[in-house]
Amino acid sequence: MCGDAQAGRKTLTGFRTPSGLKSDTPRTIYDFKRHCIEKSLYGVDIDPGAVEIAKLRLWLSLVVDEDDIKNIKPLPNLDYKIVCGNSLLGVEKNLFNNHLFSKLEGIKPLYFNETNPTKKQDYKKQIDELISRITNGHKEFDFEIYFSEVFHHKKGFDVVIANPPYGAEIDEITLKKMKQNLSDTSNSNSAAIFIDYGKNRLICEKGTLTFIVPKSLLYSENWFSLVKSMLRNVHVLVDVEKAFENVKLEQVVFVYSKSIYTNTYVARKFLDNEFIRSTNVPNDLVLKYKAWICDVSPAELNIIKNLKVNCVYMKDISETKRGVGLQKYLSNNGDYPVIGGKNIIRYGCNGVKGYLSKEILKSERSKLAFMQQPKIISQDLVAHIQNPVPRIMITSFYDGTGKIIGLDTVQNTIITDSNYDHKYILALLNSTFVSWYTYKFIYCAAIRTMHFDNYYIGKIPFPKISHKDQRPVITLVDQILTAKQKDPDADTFALEQYIDEMVYKLYGLTVDEIEIVEGNK
Repeated sequence: MCGDAQAGRKTLTGFRTPSGLKSDTPRTIYDFKRHCIEKSLYGVDIDPGAVEIAKLRLWLSLVVDEDDIKNIKPLPNLDYKIVCGNSLLGVEKNLFNNHLFSKLEGIKPLYFNETNPTKKQDYKKQIDELISRITNGHKEFDFEIYFSEVFHHKKGFDVVIANPPYGAEIDEITLKKMKQNLSDTSNSNSAAIFIDYGKNRLICEKGTLTFIVPKSLLYSENWFSLVKSMLRNVHVLVDVEKAFENVKLEQVVFVYSKSIYTNTYVARKFLDNEFIRSTNVPNDLVLKYKAWICDVSPAELNIIKNLKVNCVYMKDISETKRGVGLQKYLSNNGDYPVIGGKNIIRYGCNGVKGYLSKEILKSERSKLAFMQQPKIISQDLVAHIQNPVPRIMITSFYDGTGKIIGLDTVQNTIITDSNYDHKYILALLNSTFVSWYTYKFIYCAAIRTMHFDNYYIGKIPFPKISHKDQRPVITLVDQILTAKQKDPDADTFALEQYIDEMVYKLYGLTVDEIEIVEGNK
C-alpha cells in the first residue's frame, strides 16, 4: 500500500491556496505538501523496503519544491505515519487497553512536531512502549493503534487507496483469523479480503475507497458477493487491462464511496494512457447477469437491453462437468482414448492426447459415467483473439456416441431438457453472437484464463423454440459434423456463416446490431 502513498503525493503538487482568499502568509507548494504529509498521509506495507522507499520519496518531494534551502524545515518524522505491518490483522480494543489507546493519541502529535533530538527520542520511546504493550511486543499490526488519532477523531480514513496483493499466500491459522472479521465475502484471495476490510473497517462514515484489483472481480462467482455489497456506492468502474508491465493479470479500478448512492455507474475503458470509452450502466443489469459489466459501448449495451426474444438459460437445461485430471497417467496405448482441449476444433476433434487404462479410471467412476453419454465437448480455457477486434471464440463439438473421454482441459455438457437438441445448442455455442455475448456480458471482456465451467456456460441465454424450428439449424450442423468427421480440416466456413445468420434472426438482431457484434461498426 505504500506504493500508493508514493503515487498519491503527486496529486498534492496541483493544489495551492486559491487566489482571492485571505491568508496571512502565502501558502507555497512546499508548505502545502508538508502540511498534508504531517496531517493527512498514512501508509502501511508488509515489506520493510517499500516502507523506507515511501518515506524517502515523500521527503524528496518536499525538498524539490523549495528553491531557498534556508526555508527548508527539518524533515517531518514519519516513523508512525508510514509503517511496516500486516494490514489485514488487528488487535481487539477492550477495557484493559482502552486507556493505552488514549495515551498514544496524546503523545503522537507531540512527536510529529518535535525538532529537539532529545525530546523527540523521549517521545519515540514512550510511543514504542505503548504500542509494544498493545500489540503484544510489536507482533501484531492494527490501524487503530498505529493510526489511533485517525480513528479517534473520524472513525476511519477519508480516502483509502491501494494496490493490494493478488493471491498472496496466507497460512491457515492467519486466514481463519482474518475471515472472522469479514462481512461481505468468503473469498480467500488476499485482494478480496483487502476490499472487504477496507470498505467495512478502514474508511469513515463518508469515506472513499479506491483500489486497483484483479479483473476477476467483475465476473468470477467467488467475487460477486463483494460486487453486490459495493454496487450502490460505486459511481466509476475502469477497465485498465494490464496496467503493470510485469503482471500477467488484468486489472480494474473502482471508486467506492459511502456518501454516494446510485442506481447506475460509469463504466470506462483506459487503454494506451487515455480513456477510450465511457458508458452508463444500470445496476439492475449487473444483478441480472451477475457480472460487473465494464468494457462495453452504449451501442453494445443497447443490443442486450433491446433483446425481446424469449430465452432459456443454459443452467436450466444442462449440466457441465470437467473431464478427468489424469494427465500424468497417459500412455501411448490403453483401454480408452482420451482428448485434451487442444484436440478440440469447432464441430470436430483432431486426434487424441493419449490413452488411459480401465484400472486408472476406476478412481473416476462417477465422472466417467457422466461422460459416457451423448454430450457437447468444449475447450475449458476459452480462446481470446485480438485481431481484427478483441473477442473470444467458444470451441465445441458433438459426441453422439458417448465414447469420447476428456481430460480436465475439456468441458462436457449434457442437455437435460428434452425440448432442446444437443446439435441446436452446439450451433449456438459456436456462433459469433454467443461468443460476443459471452465475452462482453459473462467474462466482462477478460483476456486471460476464462474457464468454461458450469457457472459461466450456465449464464448463456438460448432462444426458446420448438423442435420443428430447431430442425433447419440441426440440418446445417449435421452437414458440418459429417464433413469434419471425414476431414478435421474441411472448409465449412460457408455453412457456419449460414448458422450465424440464423442465430442473428433467432435473437432478433437488426442489420446495424449485427455490424456491431461482428466488429464492423
